[in-house]
Amino acid sequence: MSLQNLWLEGQHGEYAVPEVREVLERYWRFLVNMPERTHLIREYRPDLPWWQADLLLWEETWKRSHPYRGRLF
Repeated sequence: MSLQNLWLEGQHGEYAVPEVREVLERYWRFLVNMPERTHLIREYRPDLPWWQADLLLWEETWKRSHPYRGRLF
């Protein structure tokens, strides 16, 4: 997989897909564990944690189960 930094010219790299997947999953766990921003008002499914609402919205948009359903917390 080739990644290019769009803001810093010359910043790019080549990574194996399993390596990228591992890093992205670790980053997702980091994001999910961040505290909710209760001062923000969300229009879509405010009854759910933001990440569950986003997952549900993805599934409704694409009309299929997300590949990580059941694997995300």
